[in-house]
Amino acid sequence: NGQSIELAAPLPIASDLTPTNNALLPEPGSLTWYLQRFGESLCRMTLGVRDLTRARHYLDEHQVSYIYRNEPQTSLWIHPQDSSGAAIVLHEHQDR
Repeated sequence: NGQSIELAAPLPIASDLTPTNNALLPEPGSLTWYLQRFGESLCRMTLGVRDLTRARHYLDEHQVSYIYRNEPQTSLWIHPQDSSGAAIVLHEHQDR
């Protein structure tokens, strides 16, 4: 079905900088902050979607708050407060 779970270490950009107090998960240092605060647990889910624009329209229609980023890779972040405790990241996935 194309779904998988990966255990991940913080990327350099996620661990080299000090997080801010609001600690939104797309912010630098947020994964390190999360692990220090909550320990090992489900922190973030990354899902590939066929059409990110369509996904944005769906979320807008259902009044789901999100952060849209163009760099370094186009992605959409749903904050843990809006997704039962774990951040959800959507990115456009091309079928191979």
